[in-house]
Amino acid sequence: MTKTEEKRRADARDRKRAQRQREREAASSVAASGRHRVTFEVSDHIFEQIQANCMARRPGKEPYSVDEYFELLAVQDINQLKRQLAELSSHKCQCGESMPGPTGGCFRNGEAACGQTQIWRDLMLKTL
Repeated sequence: MTKTEEKRRADARDRKRAQRQREREAASSVAASGRHRVTFEVSDHIFEQIQANCMARRPGKEPYSVDEYFELLAVQDINQLKRQLAELSSHKCQCGESMPGPTGGCFRNGEAACGQTQIWRDLMLKTL
């Protein structure tokens, strides 16, 4: 191995070490602020639609950032789920369990007659 190759590799190691350090510092900074970093990938098509929605949801003003948009969507979903669960809690399954029932479901879960079978369909996230 030549000296230039060794130097290139050493430089690459140093850059990677510095990158990892920056990532650790950023993660600890985010954690200290009570926030969490969530990373995921979407297709170009979906990302373009997200950006369009960020603008369309805030006409006449600065568009939402993608972070703000997803945080607001999450808050909206949390509130909707709370309302749905509160409404369901007044119903009973045929087995006698209050809705939405235990995590494993009742002994009739999966059967058309079981109230819990329909509930998971009502509570799941839907794509239109």
